[in-house]
Amino acid sequence: VHPDLAGEYASAAAALVNEAASVLTSPADRARFDKDRHEWLSNGKNSGGDQSLMDPTPLSAWSGPARDDPEDERGRHDAAFVDESSCIGCLQCALIAPKSFYIETRFGCARVVDQWADGREAVEDAVAACPVQCIHFVNAHAELPLLERVAARQWREGGTGGGARARRGSGSASPFAVAASLRKKAARGGFTAWPSRRGRVKNVDCSAVDAAVAAAAAAAAAAYEANAWAEATGGEAEAAAAAEEEEESVESNIV
Repeated sequence: VHPDLAGEYASAAAALVNEAASVLTSPADRARFDKDRHEWLSNGKNSGGDQSLMDPTPLSAWSGPARDDPEDERGRHDAAFVDESSCIGCLQCALIAPKSFYIETRFGCARVVDQWADGREAVEDAVAACPVQCIHFVNAHAELPLLERVAARQWREGGTGGGARARRGSGSASPFAVAASLRKKAARGGFTAWPSRRGRVKNVDCSAVDAAVAAAAAAAAAAYEANAWAEATGGEAEAAAAAEEEEESVESNIV
């Protein structure tokens, strides 16, 4: 990939081309790639596994009022979100509103899968029944997409949830705190949604070089996002550790 054609993304584009060649020439790696691609196509592009944290599309389905309907005094375009870092897996929400809430089997935590599928009254009853008040109503457009993607990435990294099978770690940080940190970085610029690296190219007439440059640009944006994620979750973990040390210091002074 020549720098005169690919510009600042030449090295990244060349690395992608080399990686692609390595995968395609290895029967084992090619088989894993084909399996991964088949699963992604089967699950649909909104599964969240290969999309930016800043993608504006929510992961949960929407069974509420039409999005172009005006909001009423109760904010009928809000959405429910479970803070899985605080969920204890009591099952109450899923028993009251089973179409809206789902209990994931890895950590035993609740998750909203279909907004308002059981009707507003049932969902509000489910929220009220939560013993630890970990279900929140958030703005469906401005807050929900990022919160759901943060929670999904925490779940994939294996540290999320407060249920009986939960493991503590950076993934146990509050998704609200992580999302707030990411929004601040986005507000400063340079941090935007990147297209799925496995998405289809819209312009079928684009050259291989153009495709490689576009892929390299997406990879660069994804790398920036990965650094922002590491800072957001790492900072939260450090803050929690500092708080624990302060508590221990206070207790030792009391003793």
